[in-house]
Order: sequence, then C-alpha cells, then structure tokens
Amino acid sequence: MWTPSVLRALGVFATAALLSLTAASAWVPAPAAALIVIGLGVAAGVTLHLLDPWRPDVRGACLAVAVVATMGAGGLGASYARQLSLTYRGEPVIATVTAVSGDSYTLGYDGERIPGRLSSWPDGDEAFGESDHGRLGDTVIVLRDPLGLVPPGLPIDDRAGPTEAVLILTGLLAVITVLCVVADRDRRSGSS
Repeated sequence: MWTPSVLRALGVFATAALLSLTAASAWVPAPAAALIVIGLGVAAGVTLHLLDPWRPDVRGACLAVAVVATMGAGGLGASYARQLSLTYRGEPVIATVTAVSGDSYTLGYDGERIPGRLSSWPDGDEAFGESDHGRLGDTVIVLRDPLGLVPPGLPIDDRAGPTEAVLILTGLLAVITVLCVVADRDRRSGSS
C-alpha cells in the first residue's frame, strides 16, 4: 500500500498544500493568494507527471482529482490561517464604511484607511444595524490587523472553533491518500 510511488505522490501534494498555506496565510493579498494556491496545485500535478508519467486513465483521473483536492486544502488552510491570525493578533474596532464595491467594503478607523477590504457583511446581528449589506457611512465591528497584512474580518463567534476547518482538511487528506493509493494500484495492475 505505501509504495514509493504513493509516498512520492503524497509528498508532492503535502508540499504543495503546505507551501500554499504558508505563502497565502498572511503575507500575500487574497487575490494573489488564490493564484498561488492554484499555481502550486498545477505545479504538483506537473511534478508528479514528470516523476512518474500518467495518462488519461483511472490513475490519471485519481491524480487529477488529488491535484484539485490539494488546491482546496491549500485554499481552505490559507483562509483559516488568515482568520486565526486575526483572532489572535487582530484588534476589535468599530470601523466606518468609506467605499462599497459589490459585496466588499473599504473601511476606515480613526481617520485612516484599514488595509484590505471586508468581503462579507454580518447579517441578523443587532450590533450591526438592520441591513444585510453595508452602505457608505455604516459602522461595523471588525478585527483589524495592526500590521496591516491581513484584510479586516468579522469577529468569530466564541463558540465556533477550528473544528469545521480541521474536519474538512482531514477529509481532504484522506481523499488525497485514497486517490494516491488507487492510482498506484491502477499503475501496478496496468504494468503487469
């Protein structure tokens, strides 16, 4: 089950996911982070193909789905890392909406612009007013990164922990592992 081919594939996927998480966690703006995650996922697929060429068969399909799952794990991990850094480093402030663009908001606090954009508006909470969408001049409680590296975010409910993210990441890891094992079995049965 744990043949060199499986271990090599898992190593490539784990490296891509960890690099995605590290590069996109707090040092890169969100749009660039998405490109990094996609780029590393594609690089993982190309690297695996160069190490052990695969064709469009069961093995190829398994590895292609594993590449997509790796991108998902990297993206989810990066998103969670951003929220985690806001949770531990962020300062809660009452910010004012200074510009609205679609469903994202430029915020100001204490006469200065908060770096980044708020990408979601809280709904149904009396602390934020009646509307599900912010308007120019509205106020909202956000966590602001004092270093300016992470865009502002909404405070997390104290009861909500990392449980969902950990479960999803564990599930993606299990899916990637199973796909690598199935791909290796298909490769070995096809070469016999």
